[in-house]
Amino acid sequence: MAAVRGILARSGAAPGLLFRVELVLAEVLNNICEHAYGGGAGRVWLKARTEGDALCVTVSDRGLPMPGGDMPDGALPDMDVPCEFQPEGGFGWYLIHSQVDSLDYCRRDGENILGLRFTPRSGA
Repeated sequence: MAAVRGILARSGAAPGLLFRVELVLAEVLNNICEHAYGGGAGRVWLKARTEGDALCVTVSDRGLPMPGGDMPDGALPDMDVPCEFQPEGGFGWYLIHSQVDSLDYCRRDGENILGLRFTPRSGA
């Protein structure tokens, strides 16, 4: 994460964009480690390129496919429950969906491929 942040900062990315990219990649990488690789070790490939003012990031791994062959929709867990029953997790995909401008997933040749597109946002 430090390397990615450094590269983006040196390229002149706005602080708000840096924050969004770092936040999303931290969640994506955590999901890969925890779910795709089941808490074990595995390789992750990250590619980034610019398209106009957009930053396009592709993250791929050779872990387990997403359940049902598709990424979660990003809906928030039910919070209309007493405090002691509030969920501790389930917010990651909501966070990812809310911070990117587009998102796509496919499974090809034994690889999970997640595409993320970020564009600058005013004030962020």
